[in-house]
Amino acid sequence: MQVTSLSVTLEKRVSDSDYGSERAEAHIACELSFGEDPVLALGVLLDEARICVERELRKSVTREVRKRLNPPLRLCDECGDPLGDYDQYLHAGCAEAQKERHQRERAEAERSWRERSVAELTQGATPPEVVAVGRGNGGQAPTAVFQSAAAGAPAEDDDLEDLPL
Repeated sequence: MQVTSLSVTLEKRVSDSDYGSERAEAHIACELSFGEDPVLALGVLLDEARICVERELRKSVTREVRKRLNPPLRLCDECGDPLGDYDQYLHAGCAEAQKERHQRERAEAERSWRERSVAELTQGATPPEVVAVGRGNGGQAPTAVFQSAAAGAPAEDDDLEDLPL
């Protein structure tokens, strides 16, 4: 059997997100000469019909229809290159690089926090006299006793009455 002619009809509907839609239709036909490949010609006809239909819908007055036909390009959060159909927000290699960077940043932040903590503890260390006075009664003496004992002044009798026994 010899195929002598082909025809293609393609219709596309696009929702306008307001309970409506727009549609475009293309009908293309061709005559084949002896020896032409009908499968190849059918592919060409479908491509031409698709181009015609999308061209008409891109001229729509409805912004939502135009937006659906021209979706924004999805870009990788790490490198900014276009993403494939199966990529989420990052390329596989970029996900690993981002994970390593976050681990380094977290380790640096922890190191910095520990250095600040050690510096605060060593900077605010108590003088040896205060520690010695506080150890004698289990650290229960009021602050005034610490200060007077550290200064070398005798404690007043009122301060001594508040000491636990």
